[in-house]
Amino acid sequence: MTRQLQELTIIRSDLQSERDALQSELSEATDANRDLGSRLDAANAALAQLKQDMDNRLRDADEEIENIRYLIRLVFGPCT
Repeated sequence: MTRQLQELTIIRSDLQSERDALQSELSEATDANRDLGSRLDAANAALAQLKQDMDNRLRDADEEIENIRYLIRLVFGPCT
């Protein structure tokens, strides 16, 4: 009986150690996942800002083209 108790105690200790190691790994993975999520959010925000900037530049370029067309019509008359 004593020998079985010792074996069970050793098994219990091993399982507790494994549980602690797994909890530590899970905590590290959770932290890494949180960090990656934050980085992803920052990258998405940067991409959204870049898209907005590019849309603004395109709109400005379209306005400039329309202004040039208007000036051409004023100087040369309507194209037929």
